[in-house]
Amino acid sequence: MKKKMIFFLIALSAVLIAGGCGKVEVDERYQEYDLAEYVTLGEYKGIEVQKVEPLEITDEAVEEEIIVILQSNPETQALEEGAAVELGDSVTIDYEGKIDGEAFDGGTAEGQTILLGSSGYIDGFDDGLVGAAIGSTLDLNLTFPQDYRNEELAGKPVVFTVTVKSASRQVDAELTDEFVQRVSQESETVDEFRAEVRAYLEEQAAETADQSMKSSAWMTAVENAQILDYPQEEVDSYVEQMTTYYQQYAETYGMEFADVLESMGMTEDTFNEQALAYAQSMVGDELVLYAIVRAEDLSLSQSEYDEGVAAYVEMFGAESQEQLEEYYTVDVLYESLLWDKTLQFLMDNAQVVDQLSQTDDTATDAAVEAAPESAQ
Repeated sequence: MKKKMIFFLIALSAVLIAGGCGKVEVDERYQEYDLAEYVTLGEYKGIEVQKVEPLEITDEAVEEEIIVILQSNPETQALEEGAAVELGDSVTIDYEGKIDGEAFDGGTAEGQTILLGSSGYIDGFDDGLVGAAIGSTLDLNLTFPQDYRNEELAGKPVVFTVTVKSASRQVDAELTDEFVQRVSQESETVDEFRAEVRAYLEEQAAETADQSMKSSAWMTAVENAQILDYPQEEVDSYVEQMTTYYQQYAETYGMEFADVLESMGMTEDTFNEQALAYAQSMVGDELVLYAIVRAEDLSLSQSEYDEGVAAYVEMFGAESQEQLEEYYTVDVLYESLLWDKTLQFLMDNAQVVDQLSQTDDTATDAAVEAAPESAQ
């Protein structure tokens, strides 16, 4: 549960933000609560975090990543006149449909391009074109389904006369300079691309190691804290959120809520128990977060917010900061960045060690486990 919040948390929030030239003014989400009534912080500065070395990037790992990139970026190859089309080909056709020898509204089109196998046309249309030669014309004897959206056509036999005008097929790409120039904004040659891929994998490995240490620091801070109570309103909000999610899931698939729970091996009582545990876990983490934020007077400057959102824009492939703010809201983005800053604060104040120290209890347990049975 905690990992979800640690790795670029985008959670529901009620933060109200007003932009400024320096510090971003924030109405803190938990501002109405006296946090001392709900949480007592333990040690969160100077905690030990075991060092995590980034995964070594081998030549094999680079080649495997390149294979994935090749598979994700196939070449489009135009088929020659007379070539037979296959499922998965992009095919341009003219067609005319007739019922009892008469054309009908909506049954004729020219220059229509379909992906063979997933055109959305009636059953038998795509399969009937498989193997047809480019440049050929053929008749497809089909029947509209009984539940067809146009009741006047439902259940009626139809003949589609189809001319295959042209087609293209996706084929496996080859690693060439031309391919590199198509998919990369940095490299021109295959050698440059290999170096680019290696650098990307090394960056990902370093980020994964860093996030792992941040996760460890956060979990230690939470374990060291004592949750005294939970704000009921916040808990209820998360319970409602989880319940609504599964109710909407049931509605989407035309199921009863109870049937969804049964498929998950739960009764309504056990679901409610798990929803409450989930809510308390989320709220508990937030209590610790905001207790640290208040204790250390952490906040985001306008430049920190803008830089953080710019990174999210690139990560999520958004067109602009404005588009991302409209989709997630400024409130949610601010809280996510506040999580990031708090985790970085914990790491900046942690002791990164090669091996964690044993506590007295841990050392005692280890000694007991190592002792002969006769001595226990």
